[in-house]
Amino acid sequence: MEHKHTKHGGEGKQPVTQVDEVRAKLAHCHSVVAIESMSQSKLSTLYRYWVTQPGASMPSNS
Repeated sequence: MEHKHTKHGGEGKQPVTQVDEVRAKLAHCHSVVAIESMSQSKLSTLYRYWVTQPGASMPSNS
């Protein structure tokens, strides 16, 4: 599993979890309520899908 925008040694900053990334991506097309109602397994499944699908990479907000 690779994270293009993961910074090593970034002290004081919370590490971005898979769920956080999925929620960030979903936020573009779904309401927060819909995201919050999703189960952890559902979010993990979506994350794995985006990671493995070309052209469906996580948005970089750095």
